[in-house]
Amino acid sequence: MPLNNLNRPIDEVPFNPAYAGPPAHVEGLVFWDDTDHTISLMPDVSGSVLQVGQENWVRVKNNSGVLIENGDAVYQVSADAGIPTIAKAKADSVSTSIVIGVATADIAIGAVGIITTQGLVRGINTVGLATTDTLFLSATTAGEWSNTLPDSPSFAVALGKPIVIGADGAILVNIIQSQTLAGSIQSKVFTLPLRAVVGGDPNITGELRTVATGETTDYATDFAVGNNHIYLRVATLIGSGDITITGASLSESTAVPVIGDTETITVDAAGADVYYQSAKKWWEVTNIDIPAGITSITYDIGVVGYSDVGNTDFKITGYRLDSTSQGVSSEVRFRLIKIQDDGGKRMSIVDLEDMTIDSGVVGSQIIDNVRTGGDDRSFDPDVADIWPDGSQVVLKMGDFDTYFSSDENIFNSSSEDEGFILRIEQANNVDFVTIRLDYQVVS
Repeated sequence: MPLNNLNRPIDEVPFNPAYAGPPAHVEGLVFWDDTDHTISLMPDVSGSVLQVGQENWVRVKNNSGVLIENGDAVYQVSADAGIPTIAKAKADSVSTSIVIGVATADIAIGAVGIITTQGLVRGINTVGLATTDTLFLSATTAGEWSNTLPDSPSFAVALGKPIVIGADGAILVNIIQSQTLAGSIQSKVFTLPLRAVVGGDPNITGELRTVATGETTDYATDFAVGNNHIYLRVATLIGSGDITITGASLSESTAVPVIGDTETITVDAAGADVYYQSAKKWWEVTNIDIPAGITSITYDIGVVGYSDVGNTDFKITGYRLDSTSQGVSSEVRFRLIKIQDDGGKRMSIVDLEDMTIDSGVVGSQIIDNVRTGGDDRSFDPDVADIWPDGSQVVLKMGDFDTYFSSDENIFNSSSEDEGFILRIEQANNVDFVTIRLDYQVVS
């Protein structure tokens, strides 16, 4: 019942925990919310109810010139008579990406309304989302959000997570404000001393090694794999079936070898010169068996291993290589190789970069082994030698996106077997190599 004209202290107010809620909005009404099990307060904004202790609000004014709808993310523009003025937030710039809250009801043009800075916002369409999703501010549509991180150079602003899924759902606002670019460029640095290497082809990271070529039957010679994948290059094939690999695989969870393990790779006559890759990593292989359904085959066997960025999806955007030489006859070839998962355990070996410094001609040469034509980067300088004694040569590329029209430089490592190999070949009289690899995490 209403309490009127009380001129004495009140020790306690016993709310009715079974109260089913008020029939209509009344500004200033306080009642017990039997759904959220807390005291609720009705402000001057019709349709908004504050669950005390479970959410935080800020009164704001919409001077943006457009309707701000329930669920829109907003940023502060200025202030009006002590009340923040707001507009719909957007992740494509610093100022508009600084989210201060999410509208908890529609705010008309020129009207005062309420935003939630922490807590539940109800009446939101969350169809198609999951309660495990993180909601990110959109970089394309002001005020909106989705479960997809926007691409660089947009900003990464996490707004919270869905709590109730449905057309009349709810989200829990918990803003994590970041001025870090979404998918911002990060770097890894790799170094390799080469003073003792003469004519070798060392890998800086990863493995790409041929074990046997031109095999036509079962292969029963043991070979070490060393915690890497097996690849089979099927050059010719008549028939189809499951090739079986037997040996000691290596458990991803315990790193303990599983002795006598097997894996099958299905091959068919869909084309010659096809690479296949084992899904498992192996410590050693004891035999490779060709099934009866394959009447003729010629295949190579190899070992392949590669690095990724913590099993995430990422994009390599460029690199810088510094080579230090103490002699004028030095040579070095740099390969940045993508191991691409083509599905069905098929794989491709894709050279993202293959550059050579060749001292075998007068003046030496920079040779682009991947790209030819009008934009080829091969160069034969007129100077006496490209390697002055005790100097550095730099190879670099800052934007692979200008070279690749498809997804060649995108690595899907979270769901597929993809990664990169950094390889130095023809390393003669080169003392030290440092490579900085630039990449973006895209998921």
